Amino acid sequence: MSDPEVNLDLTGRSGPIIVQLEYRVAPQHARAFYRAMQAVRSVRRRNGAFDWSLSRDIADAELWLERDQCPTWHDYLRQRDRSTPDELDTQLHVRRYLREGSEIRLRRLLERPFGSVRWADDVPESPVTTTG
Repeated sequence: MSDPEVNLDLTGRSGPIIVQLEYRVAPQHARAFYRAMQAVRSVRRRNGAFDWSLSRDIADAELWLERDQCPTWHDYLRQRDRSTPDELDTQLHVRRYLREGSEIRLRRLLERPFGSVRWADDVPESPVTTTG
């Protein structure tokens, strides 16, 4: 798996990391997609994700959002490589319900809780460096 693009100054302890996947699913496949995502939920949780959720956009019935969290950047990187062959098949199974020509869109977000020291006025932004 290729390394994620990172344009923030992250350390292994940076977090929590929010992982959001966007799926385009034809309405006639919505129920089957939902059932398939129940198995994906189990995969994500076994691999260390928490606060897993699945949402459907109320203004765009084809758009579904899967969202979970990892405690730290290192936890996220480890989680990406933990899936068994059967779990990878489970994740691939979901693709059969995607709208033809669409791809899953992945977003990785660094959550910034209120009161984070990083955002104090006297703490300068530093150049982007990453530690795998």
